[in-house]
Amino acid sequence: MTVRQTLRQKLELGQHEEINEVCICCIERQVPREGGYQVHSDNHKHRFSKLYYDIDKAIGKFLEIKYKLRN
Repeated sequence: MTVRQTLRQKLELGQHEEINEVCICCIERQVPREGGYQVHSDNHKHRFSKLYYDIDKAIGKFLEIKYKLRN
């Protein structure tokens, strides 16, 4: 199973992933009734927070930030 598949599975189960001050989680909103995925980073080198409605775009951004902070 790839990293993307693992993240997708965790998010679909309502879990989250946090690595090196970067977090991705599922946000369920009551009004309107649609879910979203928040990618958030508190790291001083790369602060970021955004809500995505497309799970693949959210996972892509999470991995992008994660790899930037690893270097």
